[in-house]
Amino acid sequence: MHDSGSKTNSLGATTRHDVRVILAIALGVAMGVPTAESQAPAGGTDWTALYEELEARVLPNVDEPKGYPADLEPYFQWMERKAIDRDAVRQARDDAFDAAHGNPEWAAEFDALLQTAQRSGEGTAWDACWKFLRIKNDDDWQTTLFKARTFGRKIYQKAAETGFDPVFVRDEWARCLLRYSINVVEGGEKQGLSLYSGRVKVLAEWGEDGLLRIPRRDFDVTCERSTEFVMQEKGEPLAPADMGLEWVEGIRKECDWWRLGRERADATELMNQFLKDDLCLRPQERSHKWYIELAGKYEGLEEAAEYARGFYATLKGTVLIEENGERRPANGARVTVTDPKDGTQWHATTDLEGEYRIDDALLHVHEGADGWPRCPVFKISAEHEGDRVDDTYEGNLREPNTSAELTKDLVIHRVDRWELEIEYHEQVSYNNREERGDATWEEHITGTLDYRITATLKPASWQPADALRPYQAKEEEAKERFAQPRPDYVPSTIGEQLEKIEREEAQVRQRANEVVGPGGMHYFIALGVGIQLKDDFVHIRNVTIVSRNGRIEDNRRWEWHTDQQGPIPLNVRLETYANKNTYDLTLTHHDPMDTGNPETRHSFTIPWRYVFRHTLTGQSPLDCSGTVEVEPPGNFPHNVFANVPDDQLAYDGSQRVLSGEHSWTESVSQLDVSRTETPGCAERRALGNFNRALPKDSVTKTLKWTLRRLGGPSTQ
Repeated sequence: MHDSGSKTNSLGATTRHDVRVILAIALGVAMGVPTAESQAPAGGTDWTALYEELEARVLPNVDEPKGYPADLEPYFQWMERKAIDRDAVRQARDDAFDAAHGNPEWAAEFDALLQTAQRSGEGTAWDACWKFLRIKNDDDWQTTLFKARTFGRKIYQKAAETGFDPVFVRDEWARCLLRYSINVVEGGEKQGLSLYSGRVKVLAEWGEDGLLRIPRRDFDVTCERSTEFVMQEKGEPLAPADMGLEWVEGIRKECDWWRLGRERADATELMNQFLKDDLCLRPQERSHKWYIELAGKYEGLEEAAEYARGFYATLKGTVLIEENGERRPANGARVTVTDPKDGTQWHATTDLEGEYRIDDALLHVHEGADGWPRCPVFKISAEHEGDRVDDTYEGNLREPNTSAELTKDLVIHRVDRWELEIEYHEQVSYNNREERGDATWEEHITGTLDYRITATLKPASWQPADALRPYQAKEEEAKERFAQPRPDYVPSTIGEQLEKIEREEAQVRQRANEVVGPGGMHYFIALGVGIQLKDDFVHIRNVTIVSRNGRIEDNRRWEWHTDQQGPIPLNVRLETYANKNTYDLTLTHHDPMDTGNPETRHSFTIPWRYVFRHTLTGQSPLDCSGTVEVEPPGNFPHNVFANVPDDQLAYDGSQRVLSGEHSWTESVSQLDVSRTETPGCAERRALGNFNRALPKDSVTKTLKWTLRRLGGPSTQ
């Protein structure tokens, strides 16, 4: 109820001022006072004395508590006291009826006093409502909800407990608070948090002339149902959907406590409408699937969930292969549709005619209040025998229609293939002998690692790089200087510098054109890799200690072997550059063209056989062997494809062959099994940590690789 000067209870309950009027009537001449003849006989009840006693308890306290106390306790104390007085008056009335035997004057007097006592207690409850539950001009929906939950419930419960009518607390006060909360949380931006921004609703009704007019009835705008308002500006959802539903759910729960069914229905309708309006307007991860799952968390939001499901309809089309200027159906092509908001995918396979059909693809399109589309552009791709086309499509449904159809055709352009072959060989040889006091330390490490990877790649994209820009800048600068006037006696070398710059630029341009395309960088990718891997390593460490107590020999031997070949679940991205000799290879189980996430940690393992023997002065405390699945990076070298010297680089512009061979020495092997535990051995890491720094030139490495076009039209 809005903050104003009126204190009338429309249900008939009165304030303390009304009680005084009733008392005046009750004590007036018209009612009369029982005469002496109506008094009880000697030895009976003295009705006059009893009435005066009860009247003295009821009438002086009608205005209590005075001054509208700032907390509820004084109101509750007086309600309890007034309930005791009222019950005493009721008992006196009942006794008077029993004793009157046809002379009910005193019963009527006590009944009038009983009504006064009842209204006095209800007036105290009303005053408590006025103090704590009235709506003020600056109240937001959280404040009014707090009032209903924190103060309203207590007043209602105390009224019911003391026998004063609690219905008006619910119908006159709590109902108003919750209606106000629903209306303000919907679009009351000025009052604080709200579901919508720019939403405008007015309290009005449609007249017979088709125009809006003020309702022709008594109303309090703060206490009207949301259904009584007319929408003028719809606005746009402002609050995050999950947060907004939590707000309204709090109001619904309060409606449940007060058993206000109509108001709960209004809140439920608001939740459904808000969820429907919010589709497509949120951050990337909030897809239709997310909204459907969110609706399922709340009772009564089936309408919103069904609305979101209604945008799943049929996407169909034809996939064609274009090769040498001709097109043909792509039989068996795999079509994939991706929702960019959460990565949900739909798949289909084309038939003999290259046609596909997805019956539950998303086709939603939605414009915001600014007229711009808000639903995502969906990703669609088709793959056929290693070739692929990536495209997008926009939906065509502004309203739900599961029977709708959208046609999206795709054309795969057949491109040439490239064969990548990498061979890597590593030889480790390390021998060391040291005298340490009474001890002699010997350590021997020998091993070979042979690694061969093959993959059929296709050009993925060409990107212009900055290969030529430095030369172009130098050339422009030299030309400007060359054009400047100078004295005849001053010799100039600018011409020679310019010629040198032009020669260097021509060399870079030639390599760019022959290897990777005009002036830039080329990506090649392969989905799936073949591997051959053979490793054999032996690590021996002997320690001999000779002392006066005798001779101690501590001998340890580690061996690990693997021989693996076949496909591995890896993708490849090869980058070739026009202006430098680095050819970067990335092995990843992610999208190989996602340069923002070029992870090289691989989701597969290779089995290793291991042996570990430990003898101590002829005794064998440990002798174990077995097989263990080794995860990267210990299963094969993966950082060897880089920096081929220019004089060892070969490229053929006509046949499109790029190859290289490089040998060098280091102090660190590519093999690393330090993270691998070997079950069954007392030493949990029997394989040890081999990826350590050895003396210089202990490790000899050789890398050979070739990138060769297999045929088909040139990509340049």
